[in-house]
Amino acid sequence: MEFRVALLLKSSQHNPEPIVSAPSVVILTLAAGSPSSAPVIVRAAAVDSYRVSVSWEPGPFPNGPLLSYVLQLQGDDFFLLNKDIPASENTDHYMFQNLKPNQNYSVSVSMRNAVGDGPPAVTYITTPPEPAVKDTQQPILILGGEHVVMKQGADMLDEPSIIYRANGRIRGVAIHVSSAQLFVSDSMGYIYRTTILKETEPIVVLRPDQANFKPLSLSVDWLNSHLYILGEVNHATTVWQIARCNLDGKGLTVAMAGFMTRPTHIEVDPYNGYLFWVTRGGLFRLDLADISNGIKHEVQPYLILEDTHLGAFTVDHTNFRLLVPDHTQNTVISVSLDGREVLNLRANTQQPKFTHVVSLAMANGLFYWTNGVEVLTEGYHSGQNRYFHNAYPDRSDGSFVSVNVFMDASQPVPVPVNPPTGVQAVLGAERAKVSWQAPHLLGGQGKGAWQNWSYELEIKDESTGHTVQQRNITGSSHTVYNLREKSEYTIKAAAYTHAGRGPWSSEFRGKTLRENSHASILWSANEGLLKSDVTGENVNTLIYKDMLKDNDNDYHIIDASWYEDTLYFVGNNSALYRYNITSHQKTKLNINSVGTVAVDWFAKKLYWANPKQQIITRANLNGTQQEPMSILAIVKELIIDSQEAYLYWSTGHAVEVARLNGLDRRYYHSDEIFNGKQVMGLTIDTENRYVYWIVRSYESGSIVYRAPTSERVPMNQRLVPEKVSSLQYPNIQGPLCYFSEHLLWLQDDRNAVIGDLTGQNTAMINGISLIGLHMVAIMDPALHQYPPGLTADNITVIPRAVSLNSIRVIGTWGNFNVSWDPVNNINHGTVFYEVKFANYINANANPEITTNTTMLYNNSEQILPYSLLEVTIKAFTYWGAAMHTRKVLRSPQSEPTQPTNVRGFVEFNRAPINIDANEHHHDHHDNVDITITFRWDPPEYPNGIIKGYNLHCWFLNNSKNVDVFNGLEVQHDKWEYVVNNLRANTTYYFEVQAFTEVGAGSFADMINISTENEDPVPQLIVASVDALKLVDLDLKSEVILTRHVAIEMRYVTLDDKL
Repeated sequence: MEFRVALLLKSSQHNPEPIVSAPSVVILTLAAGSPSSAPVIVRAAAVDSYRVSVSWEPGPFPNGPLLSYVLQLQGDDFFLLNKDIPASENTDHYMFQNLKPNQNYSVSVSMRNAVGDGPPAVTYITTPPEPAVKDTQQPILILGGEHVVMKQGADMLDEPSIIYRANGRIRGVAIHVSSAQLFVSDSMGYIYRTTILKETEPIVVLRPDQANFKPLSLSVDWLNSHLYILGEVNHATTVWQIARCNLDGKGLTVAMAGFMTRPTHIEVDPYNGYLFWVTRGGLFRLDLADISNGIKHEVQPYLILEDTHLGAFTVDHTNFRLLVPDHTQNTVISVSLDGREVLNLRANTQQPKFTHVVSLAMANGLFYWTNGVEVLTEGYHSGQNRYFHNAYPDRSDGSFVSVNVFMDASQPVPVPVNPPTGVQAVLGAERAKVSWQAPHLLGGQGKGAWQNWSYELEIKDESTGHTVQQRNITGSSHTVYNLREKSEYTIKAAAYTHAGRGPWSSEFRGKTLRENSHASILWSANEGLLKSDVTGENVNTLIYKDMLKDNDNDYHIIDASWYEDTLYFVGNNSALYRYNITSHQKTKLNINSVGTVAVDWFAKKLYWANPKQQIITRANLNGTQQEPMSILAIVKELIIDSQEAYLYWSTGHAVEVARLNGLDRRYYHSDEIFNGKQVMGLTIDTENRYVYWIVRSYESGSIVYRAPTSERVPMNQRLVPEKVSSLQYPNIQGPLCYFSEHLLWLQDDRNAVIGDLTGQNTAMINGISLIGLHMVAIMDPALHQYPPGLTADNITVIPRAVSLNSIRVIGTWGNFNVSWDPVNNINHGTVFYEVKFANYINANANPEITTNTTMLYNNSEQILPYSLLEVTIKAFTYWGAAMHTRKVLRSPQSEPTQPTNVRGFVEFNRAPINIDANEHHHDHHDNVDITITFRWDPPEYPNGIIKGYNLHCWFLNNSKNVDVFNGLEVQHDKWEYVVNNLRANTTYYFEVQAFTEVGAGSFADMINISTENEDPVPQLIVASVDALKLVDLDLKSEVILTRHVAIEMRYVTLDDKL
């Protein structure tokens, strides 16, 4: 670690500003051991048969300031190259050269600090075989003189031919090899274009009135069809600039301005992406990507080599170097594109003539140049390993301006060294929208290096092995048609030019959708709510941003679900809305504090989570009949599986499941709340029956988990998650969606990603350019499946209420059931019955659940027979419930207890007034008639409805029972019986029992009544102000005899008259 130290002195309280010393020098802490991590080798590529390029990134744990990167290349034949690159050079690439063709090499990169070397990162690479055909094209020299341009064969004895004659003095010459075009600038301020093949009338490319400068040197960008012009600008002082235009002179712009001294030579290198020039200050470069009508202010040209005596150079494009004459050393040096490697190429030259090079060219390893007076070339003596110089015969009319080589190798077309990257495909049913990124450039090449590759795609059907290749593709995307539905394909891409093809990319694997798939994607963005197909095309806006207002407050959609053509969505204002796609009608439901919403398409029910109350509620699709669920949780996402009647939800740190009515709740995943992990997405694969979720953490990125759906795992077994994969893009935003064996999730506020069921082979959906993405959801009718033979119109999963009249009691007291008729209106699922009893023992008994239509009453031995019993039955399925049916019943009847208060009365003669007729009455009024009135009270516990009473009366005669009557039945509302014409001085015995429909109870205690003495029923005749009443003192009752006002009253017993 580097730091400085400064001292602070706090002054007096009157001056609170502290006095600060000057900071110390930089202090560096010691390294904590050698680096503990290896660098990351980003790319390694064989540039050609003799060179290998490697790029890297530093490792995360250098444990101190890095001193250098240690590179090592080793071959099969124990060939070893070492390179130590100082960290101060801030480079992340290197090219090993002079290797052998068709050889295997290992390349390692390690970091070094003051303690030592860290572990290496190693990769393996093979150089390609040496080309079978070598370029042996003989060069043709294009010599620019003071007034003419000539075409000269490389052989000195060849006769030159004039291809251009100038009116003024020639200032600059450049050629375009592939089109055989010659460009010439002259002292009159014109730039002309003509053909190299023969002398023809030139065409004006640029006139003096079209530019504010005088054109000098020229250089052609043969790949981008640009002409670079060194121009002299006459202001108050003379300055120079480099301009650029198309080959026809159009599109003139400034590439680099403000030269205070004239560059002696310029050259553009589109192969590597740079513009080079030489001034007295040295050799400079500018990235072509930084040119925009004058370079950006923050971009400064890069000084490659600082030297005041450099001549006109040439670029060895394919060897990534500049060949620069050094006038002081009288040689040509090789300078790497970044200037870090400088090598003297012609130290072995006999009598060199490089002291004043005006223009330089190279062909087949030999230089051609001019010093302004003559044109020179070199030869090579292999035996002596020395170069020697020769001059061409002087046939010009003056001095020379330039030497160019007219051959293909001088303006090479690149061949891609690296493969395309990021190959991805978004697949529909019969097409694949493939996209990729251009191959990486080699380390050291500029951002402006030419990359207008053509591309070739190879699409292979994995099931049939059939392969299709498509070529001549420009750009970075292509749509492939005529694929087979639900088939797995591998797709790879390669870049190419007419000079050759680069390596194939890694394969992308994807699966097409089913035919007639109607899946679409809903996008909540700053623009509103939009809908597209799964490839991100055919975008249309469902709800414009202007419609997303509530009380003049803007809101955006954070969650959505759907049923048929109706969307149900939640705003970030916590309100719930309904939108019909067909009628475009939007309605706000009277439901508030909503965080997420889901639809049960079987029962046509809405489910939503209330984060404030931490509950889940369900209701009809219009929001009526709201039913809170027995689930307490702060829910972030709700997923409904109507087919199996399960509700899945995530809380941010947990994934749980329960039946749609809240039963059978259990966990899939649970983390501590503050451990840095968060569930970012949850979905269900209804085809293969798996639950998927993504957990994001700062330590391990985003990980995809899955587990079987709840119905596949018995309740007595744990739900065990399976780690599927780590996502390529770790910082997922969520949510997660499933459709047709694919996963879709929101990566960030601009991108959605489609992957396979492992979360791999991912593809960014880039056909839709939206910003501020808040949510993504899938609308796919295939996800709303129904049981065989059932549709949305005829499926019924919510039962009717239990019939009130069918609720009944069956059994005997002590062992009875409550039964009811089954509810049979549903055509899918199981009907459950929630039964609750209430009686004088159990006022609030817990409900019991059964699938039967009868239930044993468990407390029957604790309640009295024929007790009031309130039965409440609710029929329900997992999808919904009927209204309660409540009925008051009685428990079964039993035998009553014995009658109470048994008593008897004896009367001689007759009663004072004979009201009731008696079946034992006789006509002899004169005789004494002995009667017994036998009375009783009802049983204390009737245990049912008393149907009547059985009476038994007898007396003893010679110690034998003589029945007066036995089994005499009396009505249930009579509690006395009068027996007439009995014997005097006799004891009679009486007993009575009550009976219900179940049977007779026990007899009351027997009583005996003697007729020896009279003991009449205590009765009084009472006269009141308005009537005469007969009052029975035993029964405590009275009977009105007449409604007359009695002034005086007499009762004649014998006549039985009042």
